[in-house]
Amino acid sequence: MASRAVFTPSPATGSILPMTMMSLAVLAMVAAAALYRVQPHVASTYHSASWNDALNSAEAGADLALNTLNGALTAPTTAWAAWTPGDATTFPKTWVPAIAPHIGDGNNKVYCKLTVDNAIVDVNGQPWMRVRALGVAELPIASRNGIESALSDTTGHKSFRAILRRERFTGDLTAGALHLPQAFRTIEAMAAPPGTRSYRRALTVQNAIVLTGSAYADSFDSSDSAKSTASEYDAAKSQANGSIGSNSDGNASDLHGCLVKGDSSSTGGAMQNAGGVTGKSYNNFSADLPEIAVPTWTSFNFTPSAVTNPTAPVTLVGGPINSPQLYRLADITLSDAAFPLILDTHSAGQESYLKIWVTGRITVSGTGHIEQKPGVHVQIFVEDNVAFSGGGYINQTHAAASLEIFGVTPSSGSRNAAYSGSSDFIGILHAPAFDLVTSGSGKFIGAAIARSANLSSSGGLHFDEELRNHPFKGATLYQYASWLEDLH
Repeated sequence: MASRAVFTPSPATGSILPMTMMSLAVLAMVAAAALYRVQPHVASTYHSASWNDALNSAEAGADLALNTLNGALTAPTTAWAAWTPGDATTFPKTWVPAIAPHIGDGNNKVYCKLTVDNAIVDVNGQPWMRVRALGVAELPIASRNGIESALSDTTGHKSFRAILRRERFTGDLTAGALHLPQAFRTIEAMAAPPGTRSYRRALTVQNAIVLTGSAYADSFDSSDSAKSTASEYDAAKSQANGSIGSNSDGNASDLHGCLVKGDSSSTGGAMQNAGGVTGKSYNNFSADLPEIAVPTWTSFNFTPSAVTNPTAPVTLVGGPINSPQLYRLADITLSDAAFPLILDTHSAGQESYLKIWVTGRITVSGTGHIEQKPGVHVQIFVEDNVAFSGGGYINQTHAAASLEIFGVTPSSGSRNAAYSGSSDFIGILHAPAFDLVTSGSGKFIGAAIARSANLSSSGGLHFDEELRNHPFKGATLYQYASWLEDLH
């Protein structure tokens, strides 16, 4: 009889299954713990995207409102058709567009609501348009409190950072259009009406500001005897509104510790070596610097055709305010031994107005100079470089508002505007495509808008606060004069 093998299980065999199950359980717990730790970070990433999407929606809405305001200048009866109310004169107005689809990671819906009102009126009786743009985005996955730690000060109040990403769980800002918790941002912007935008600060540039040596900026008010003497700058009455602003990152600007009696503003980051700034430093600055167009005059005085080192004085005569005299010159060149260019009134004791279009350069040096008589109001449009030195430009009105030099924006590249005269320059330089350079002992009194600025003048930059009420006559559209995020 054949023998038959018999399998006898080992005592350890029965423990394999429990051990396997225990290992799987441990791995599952490790995976669950990892997911538990990772999930908030994923949520934070998606919520950050929604937070940014809400701002993008608000900013796009503010741009749309500005476009509608400008469209209403030429088509007032139809531009507001999508708004409520849709007529040209009734404010405030509201606009709620269709829900915009959003493709990609994170949320898939964004929302915007706009309101425009004209309740704010300036000192000239002109209404400014206030635009409020609410941008909303859904939070795409389950939200938890504590995306950012709730930081508190010693009094128990939450810090600014703790409320940056505000979420809404119970209140709906969209009239039911979105159904998940929401991230929301609000932009408030003030639009200055055409032709009434004021010069708001001493210096505004697109790119960098560099101050060296003993350059400084302050302010005075020619319309206030407590802040000026006989309407002129008085160092003993200087004010702290000589603010400067750049549309570029602050790291591009260097103030070298020079005194700025006012604020310094940039689009991001603080200006370098800004210890001499007495006011506040802002890094959310934005200013519209519209191009200066070439004049389109078809009728003007044909003589003289240019002023180039004249051997006798050359006089350009103005006209009454409703009939200013227009001149087009190929260039203005005044150097040593040249007789001056005189800008005079059309009648003794009468206010006179004239405009000069220079298709080439303005170069004044040595003993050459331009002399603007009292009572004369001048606008100069120049297409090429400007350089004042020596006798420079003598503005006998002593009022910055009476002289405006507009630098025409070239089709490409940039231009230069240099002032190194020993006499003071009193006026406005509005040249967003010109690089401003000042040196020498003469003071720059008024306001300047330029592409960039490099100031080393020992005379300083003195902003006349009265210019805040002076209209920029080159403006033809609504422009945003201020733009901020409302965090309340």
